[in-house]
Amino acid sequence: MNLSEAKRSLIDDKAAWNEWATHLLERRAELENAGKWVSCYPRIYKEVGESEAARNWFKEADVNFRGESFGSEICDFSGLIFPGNTDFSGAKFSSEIRFDSCKFHGNVDFSGCTFEKDAYFQVAEFCSFTFFSKAKFLSLVRFERSVFRRDSFFTEVKFGDDATYTGCHFQGTVFFFKSVFDVYVDLRAIKCDHGMSLQHVTTETVPDLRQANFSEPVDFDNISILKFVERFSSGQLSEVSPKSFSLIDRLMMRVTKHAYSQNVSLRCRALRNYCRLNGDFNNEIRFFGMEVKARRFWFDSALSFNFWAGAAFDVWSRFGVSVFRPTIALLIFMLIYVLYLSTVREYGSLSYIASTLEKFPESVAFDDVRFALSNGVPLIFQSSPEAAKIYTSQFPLTLSHQFFAASAIHKILSYSSLFLLLLAIRNQFRLK
Repeated sequence: MNLSEAKRSLIDDKAAWNEWATHLLERRAELENAGKWVSCYPRIYKEVGESEAARNWFKEADVNFRGESFGSEICDFSGLIFPGNTDFSGAKFSSEIRFDSCKFHGNVDFSGCTFEKDAYFQVAEFCSFTFFSKAKFLSLVRFERSVFRRDSFFTEVKFGDDATYTGCHFQGTVFFFKSVFDVYVDLRAIKCDHGMSLQHVTTETVPDLRQANFSEPVDFDNISILKFVERFSSGQLSEVSPKSFSLIDRLMMRVTKHAYSQNVSLRCRALRNYCRLNGDFNNEIRFFGMEVKARRFWFDSALSFNFWAGAAFDVWSRFGVSVFRPTIALLIFMLIYVLYLSTVREYGSLSYIASTLEKFPESVAFDDVRFALSNGVPLIFQSSPEAAKIYTSQFPLTLSHQFFAASAIHKILSYSSLFLLLLAIRNQFRLK
């Protein structure tokens, strides 16, 4: 069917189009029952007729809009039945396009298409392989509650506005490899009977996978999430990079009264849960860190324990990943405690610490280092009770409370650093 005939059928009488398509589908069923239907896949994912009857059927049933340009008028294909292969590859849509409730019985190819305005594919049914590779959606696109019965390819697609797949059912594998989402991708309540690939995807915001159902693992390898974004009713857009989600950012956000969506942390939690179920430990830790950071922006008060615990976990060990940070923290706490011990032992008061620093390291005795190690590193550098008693007897009785308080603080900080160090070592082995 050529372009002029198709447009005339679309505009004048959709019922006539569907009657034509239904007649072709019935004739295919008759050919199959009579044993005259022979088809094959000489090219990947495309069925063609091999018997003469099948070739003639495809010649009549296929719809070819390849490379066509659709002007400023709204193109409404909604409700149409496409009996054969449908080819829109390289087409350009300058106005709003609608494929709502369409049923594509054959392969559908929108590869390389440009959608300059809104595109709607809601409640559509794609019965065979679907291709949107390298398409460009310059405005929003909606696929809500559509069904993809075989593999679908959204590879290297440019989404310039919101992309919504809420409630979609992917019965084959779906690929978003190297796609770019400039605003928001909504994958809530989707159902995937096979895998989903989000490899090398770049998205402006955290993908929303809440209530999604996956029968096989989701591939999050090298996914890049650039910013957390909240759109206000006024149309203003505020954003911040996850890499700079620091305590200072949090306090500055409080001052300027900007608010970040509470959904961000819930989206991160959904991603983390899917990674845990799939055994993707690397991305599980990554999304856990993003969830904690997001909570600091929305839920947690600056005076709450969760706020400061999350900030400390981030700075101290990068959420249990960094070996370097807790090691450095342990050495710093040890050095501070050694300086405290040497100052109080030598001068009887902490006010003389400047003198200790001037003479450092000569001012530090070996007993100071040994006692600090025994206090901060359990089991390994433990000194005997007699030696500890002899050492502590050198301190003035007036400083006993201060000494025990400092020792307790040092022990808590050192034990925490050791725990985070061991956790990071364990995580590093799991990451590999």
